[in-house]
Amino acid sequence: MYAGWGDVGIGDQCMGTIDGAMVKVKEAGRLAVADFNALASVGGLLFGLTQVYFLFFIVIPNLRGGVKASAHAWEGAEGLEWTVPSPAPFRTFEKPPVVK
Repeated sequence: MYAGWGDVGIGDQCMGTIDGAMVKVKEAGRLAVADFNALASVGGLLFGLTQVYFLFFIVIPNLRGGVKASAHAWEGAEGLEWTVPSPAPFRTFEKPPVVK
């Protein structure tokens, strides 16, 4: 995704630099920025495709009900936060727990 967005930004920056320097030579200026227009177009297409991929392969499957995580999702987690249900109820511990 970053590569597509970077292509758009680089193309726009170069077009502004070259086009601003060639105010009097309009035809030469248009030809000079044609490659940067193509670069920005390809970058925009890549950026758009990554958004479509994100929508179809991440957002929609999770909205349809993806696989639920278990209560003990991290193997080897031994802290106090793993001893209570999620979300933690109000006044979780009646007496302060022993911290090792």
